[in-house]
Amino acid sequence: DTASFVAKVQKDDIPTERELGLLARLCGAGDENLLAGYLADDSRLARLRVSIAREGSLEILALADEVRRRALESLPPGSSVEVTGRHLLSAIVHRTTMSNELTSFAFALLAILVVMALCFRSAGIAGVAAVPNLLPLLLTYGTMGWLGAPFDVATGMIPCVLIGLVVDDTIHFFFRYRDHRARGASAALAVR
Repeated sequence: DTASFVAKVQKDDIPTERELGLLARLCGAGDENLLAGYLADDSRLARLRVSIAREGSLEILALADEVRRRALESLPPGSSVEVTGRHLLSAIVHRTTMSNELTSFAFALLAILVVMALCFRSAGIAGVAAVPNLLPLLLTYGTMGWLGAPFDVATGMIPCVLIGLVVDDTIHFFFRYRDHRARGASAALAVR
């Protein structure tokens, strides 16, 4: 039975209830119960501790889902599984932060374009203004994707910083353009 248990562990297979019972008896046979920190007093609650190589957030989240799914398939009906740990918590915080950064950027861009449309009294100018505001982002993220750079919290802040830099120039450009056009300059001259 012990050999069967070891073989299953080496194959990443989940041991049977009988094999776990044997292991519990073996570990509790001496003066020290080795499983005391992992089993509740009534042995109805168990804690399994697993070490993993540090992976990216998406891999850790996928691994947690896989562990949860496999454990629920292997345990009796009505069992519950809770996957926890520092790496998982970090991955969840990372995913939430990235989602919040992208949502914040989208709302900021939308608000800026609405304000531009109201200031210039033209939805067309706001639409044209979107191009120079989005082009640096497309180039930056396109290059990052092409080079295989990770999309993490630090790189997720790039859109907010870029929009802050680009929107100022865009507003100044369109104010000057509108001013020159109002003075009678041609479109080509107003762009200069």
